[in-house]
Amino acid sequence: MKVRRIVYLYLLAVAALPQLAQAESRLNETRLNVRPTNGHQRPQPLDPQLARALGATQSVFDFCSRVDPTDHAAFDRHAKALFDGMSEDRIGQARASDPYQKGYGTLQSVLAKFTAADAVQGCKGIL
Repeated sequence: MKVRRIVYLYLLAVAALPQLAQAESRLNETRLNVRPTNGHQRPQPLDPQLARALGATQSVFDFCSRVDPTDHAAFDRHAKALFDGMSEDRIGQARASDPYQKGYGTLQSVLAKFTAADAVQGCKGIL
C-alpha cells in the first residue's frame, strides 16, 4: 500500500509536467498576443487550461515544501519558475482565476490523504 501511494504521488507530479510544457507554450503565445485598446496594450485573458495547470503544479510544490522542509528552497525555485516572465498583475490574475483555484484545490485534497512519510518520499522523487 505504501509503495502504491508513493508511486501515485510521483505519477501526479509527472502527469503535471506535460501540462506545464503545453502551458509554457500557451503562456508564450499569450504574452505575444495582445490587443490594443484605447492606445494601450492589454493581454488577453489567461487560458483556462494554463491556469488550471499552473494551479495544480503550484499545489504540488506547495505541498512538498510543507511536508519536506529540508528541500523547501528547491520546491520554491520550481514554483517560482512556473511564473517566469509573467508580470505581478498577470500572476495575480492567474491565481485569482477559477480554473487556477480548482486545479490547486483538487490537488491539495488528493495530496492531503498521503502520510507524511509517503509524501516526503514521493516529493523527493520529483526533484
